Amino acid sequence: MELRTMPGQNKIGGGALAVALLSALLQGLTGCGGASESATADPAVIDYPLVYVKRPLPRDDDGNRIDLDVREPAAHGPGGDLYVRDRAKVSAAERNITASLTGTNGDVKDPAVSWDGRRIAFALREEDPNPDDDEEPAWDIYEYDLDSGRLSRIIPDDTTAAEGDDIAPTYLPDGRIVFASTRQRTTGAIQLVENKPQYPGLDEDRNEPAFVLHVMDPDGSNIDQITFNQSHDLDPAVLADGRIVFVRWDNMGGRDGMHLYTVRPDGTGLQLLYGARSHETGSGDTDVQFLSPRPVGNGRVLALLRPFAGTDFGGDLVEVEAGSFVEVDQPTWPNQGLTYAGQAPATDKSVSTEPGASYYGRFSSYYPLYDGTDRMLVSWSACFVQSGNNAVPCTRDNLDQPAAAPLYGLWILSPEGTQLPVVPPEAGWMITDAVVARDRPYPASLSELTPPVGMDDVGVIDIRSVYDVDGVDTANPDIDTLADPAATDAADRPAHFLRIVKAVPIPDDEVYDFDNAAYGRSTNQLMREIIGYAPVEPDGSVKVQVPANVPLALSVVDSRGRRISDRHRAWLQVRPGETLSCNGCHDSGSDVSHGRDEAFQPVHDGLAQTDVNYPNTDPNLFGSPGETMAQIAYTQVQGDADAVNDERIQPSVDVYFEDIWTDPNDTPDMAYRYSYRDLGTYATIGPDAVPVAERCLPNPGNAWSNWAADCRIVINFTDHIQPLWDLERTVDATNLPVVQSLATGIDQLDEMTVAEGDPFSCTTCHRPTDAAGAAQAVPAGQLNLMPNASDQEAAHLYGYRELFFQDNEQELSGGSLVDRLVDTGECQTNADGEPVDDMGNVVDDPADCATIMETVPVQPVMSVNGALASDGFFDLFEAGGSHEGLLTPAELRLVAEWVDIGGQYYNNPFDAPEQ
Repeated sequence: MELRTMPGQNKIGGGALAVALLSALLQGLTGCGGASESATADPAVIDYPLVYVKRPLPRDDDGNRIDLDVREPAAHGPGGDLYVRDRAKVSAAERNITASLTGTNGDVKDPAVSWDGRRIAFALREEDPNPDDDEEPAWDIYEYDLDSGRLSRIIPDDTTAAEGDDIAPTYLPDGRIVFASTRQRTTGAIQLVENKPQYPGLDEDRNEPAFVLHVMDPDGSNIDQITFNQSHDLDPAVLADGRIVFVRWDNMGGRDGMHLYTVRPDGTGLQLLYGARSHETGSGDTDVQFLSPRPVGNGRVLALLRPFAGTDFGGDLVEVEAGSFVEVDQPTWPNQGLTYAGQAPATDKSVSTEPGASYYGRFSSYYPLYDGTDRMLVSWSACFVQSGNNAVPCTRDNLDQPAAAPLYGLWILSPEGTQLPVVPPEAGWMITDAVVARDRPYPASLSELTPPVGMDDVGVIDIRSVYDVDGVDTANPDIDTLADPAATDAADRPAHFLRIVKAVPIPDDEVYDFDNAAYGRSTNQLMREIIGYAPVEPDGSVKVQVPANVPLALSVVDSRGRRISDRHRAWLQVRPGETLSCNGCHDSGSDVSHGRDEAFQPVHDGLAQTDVNYPNTDPNLFGSPGETMAQIAYTQVQGDADAVNDERIQPSVDVYFEDIWTDPNDTPDMAYRYSYRDLGTYATIGPDAVPVAERCLPNPGNAWSNWAADCRIVINFTDHIQPLWDLERTVDATNLPVVQSLATGIDQLDEMTVAEGDPFSCTTCHRPTDAAGAAQAVPAGQLNLMPNASDQEAAHLYGYRELFFQDNEQELSGGSLVDRLVDTGECQTNADGEPVDDMGNVVDDPADCATIMETVPVQPVMSVNGALASDGFFDLFEAGGSHEGLLTPAELRLVAEWVDIGGQYYNNPFDAPEQ
C-alpha cells in the first residue's frame, strides 16, 4: 500500500541548511540548565544498548513528501532498517542489523524489548525483488538476540508466515508474543463453518485487511487470535497487572476514533480503558487519536496524541490517568469527585496537533527509560518552515509559512524539560521508534480461562438491566416496579427481547469483487447477520449464551420485534466459556462512556438481601441476594436436564415470549411467537424463503430447540423481502374490507370484483400497470414494488429502490407515466437574469414570462435508521391502518429486523453478483 501524498508540501530544499541550523540549536539545548553529555552521564542509560529505526523521509515519485495515515498500518516506506548502538550516546557507533534482508526497498518498524532486556522483536518487510509485481512481501515478526547477534524470523515456516501481515510485537511475561496481524486466524476458521471462503476481512473503511491482536509462542507456534474488531487493533503493551493495553480503531456505524482498550492475554475481559469521548483534546480542540500506549506505573499510561494524518508523522505526548479516569472529564465511579483532568501534557512543550508548523516541534515516538527518573527517549523534530528553497527555524512570526520537512532525531527528555541529543537528525532521514534494551520488572502473568464442558464455541452475556442507561434507572417508574408481575403487565414493559447481531467481514476485491449497490441504501452498517433473540426479563436483565470469537452488537427490541435502543456502536466479544457482565446500556448521544467496569455503579441491586424470590413471582424461581431475574432463570434452567435448549440459556431464531414469572395463583401474561415457519413464503417457496438454515429453526411446538453457535440469520432483499411483496395471498372474511377499501380509486383493482377467495399480492396494487397488465397506471401510493430492475439503479429492484430512495410523483399523461410537474410561479430567466418566454425571448412584463415547472418529490417510506424510523411503512399495518392484517406478525417481524440492522440489499457478500 502506498503512503498518501500531502498536497502543497515541499519537494526538495533546505535539508542541509536545516541540519546546520539544528546543529547550532543543539548547543543551546544540551546546555539548557547546565546539561552536557559528560555532565549528565548516567550509567542507568548509557550502559544499555540503543535500538532504533532509520529510514529515508518518504517521498513519492515526484519528490513530494508523503505523510503516514495511522489508519493504514500496512503502509511501508522503502529503505527502513533497524540500528543498534551499544550505548545510548552520540559518540557510540551504530550498526545496521537488517540491511541483508531489507535491501533497497524493505522496511522495519515497531521494535520491542524483552523483559530481560536481551532480545528485540520487531516488524520487518523484506526487500521486494519484483517491485512492479502485484505480489508484495508481507510484514513479518523478527527477533534479534543481543547476546549472540542472531537475527531470525519468529515464524520459521514460509507458508504460515505468509498468511498475513504481522506488526507491533510485544513480549508477554511468560515469553510469548502478542502482535497485530491481518491473518485473522480464528475468524477464517469460523468463515469455513459459515460456508464462506477463508479471507481476511477489510477494515470498516474497506481500505485494507483489519489488523487484530494475536498471541504466539516464542518459536512462532500456537498462533491464537484474541481480538475480533472489524477495524484495526494496534500497538499492544503490557500493564503491570498483566493485561494488554492497546489502540482500538472504533469505526462502526459512523464512529471513527482510535483510543485505548485492554484485554487479557487469553482474549477475555475486553473493555474500554480510556479516550472514546476525549478526542477533541488536541491543540485548538482538534480531533486527535490516542496512539502507542506505554504504561509508566501508578495507573498512568503515556500515549502519543496526533491526528490520523497531516502532522508529518508526529504529535504531542500525553500522560493519561487511566487508573482513575475513563475520559478526560469522567473519573471512574470509585473516583467520583476528582477535580483535575484525566490527561495532561507529558512535557512542558505546547506541541501543536493541527496541520502546519508546530513552534515547539513534534514527537514521532517515545520510550520511557524506566530508571526511576521519569525521563524519556524521544524521537523529536524541531520546527522549521519553508522559505523559498530553504528551511528556516520557526519564529512566532513565520508559523503561517508551509512546514518544512521534519528532522527527527533521538533525544533524552527530562521532566525538567532539558533535552540531551543521542542520535542527531540527518537531512532526508527519519530516526524513530527508539527503545533502550534494558531489563524491567516483570508484570503479572495471568492465568488462562479453560472453558467448561460444552462451551468450546460459546460464551455468556450477562446484563443486569437494559433499563440501566449510563448509570441511570430509565424504567418507568423504576426497575423494581417493572420487575413485579403484579404491578406491571408484560404489555406495559418496553423491553421484551435482546437481539444479538454479528458483523460480516467484507472481502477484498481480489477475493470477491461485488458492486457497492449490494449494500443498498447505505454503507454505514456494511453487512450484518442476526445470531438470535433472548428474552429480557421483567427487571430488564438478560443472561444468554452467544457464539464465541465473533464480533457482536446488541439491540433491545419491543414486543413486535422492533429495535427501541440505539444501535450498539462498539464490537463486543466473548471467548469460549467467558461470561461478559455489564450493568446495562448506553445512550449514544451521551457525552460519557460506559464500556469499562468501573465507569458506573449499577442501578439494579438485584434480589433484596432478605428475600429469596422477587415480589409476586413464582416461588419456584428462587435465588440469592443480588441476583437478577435472568441469573436466577439461567441457573435453574441450566440445572434442568429437560430444558438444556431453553431460550433462557441459548438464544432462539424465533421471537418468543413466555411468562415464567407470574405467581401460579395469578393469570400469566399471554405467550406469543413470531416464527419464520409462519411466513407465507415458507409455505409456498420452502426453506429458501427463510433467512436461516432450517436446522436452526425450532421444532414445531418448541420455541428454543436446535440453536447452535453457527446459526446465522442472513437477510437478503431479493431472497427474503421481495418474495413477501410477490406472495399470492387470498382475500378472506378478515381482510376483505381492507382490500375493498384499498381498491377504491386505483386502476389496478376494481372494487366491484373483489370477493372472498380472490388472489392478491402487494404487487397487485403497487405496480405501474392496470389490472390487465396492458396499460400504464400510477402505482398505488406512488410505490412500485415490482421485481423489475429499477431505472435509477439496475442492480436494485423497484421493490427495494422505492422503499428507501426519494422519487418523483408520477401521473398519467397521454396514456404514459410521466413525472408530475407543478408551476412554481417563478419566471424562467436567461443568463443575465432577465425573464424570458417559452421561446427564450426576453419579455418586458414578468406576467408574460414562462414559469419554472418542478417535479414533486415523494419521500421514502422506509429508513435505514430502523423500524421505528420507518413509520411511513409500519403504521399502515397497525390497528386501524389502511393495510391492517395484510402482512402477518411473522412477516412484519422479518421486515422490521431487516430494517433495524440497516436495510441492506445483501447481507452476505458472496450472495451478491460478482463483477
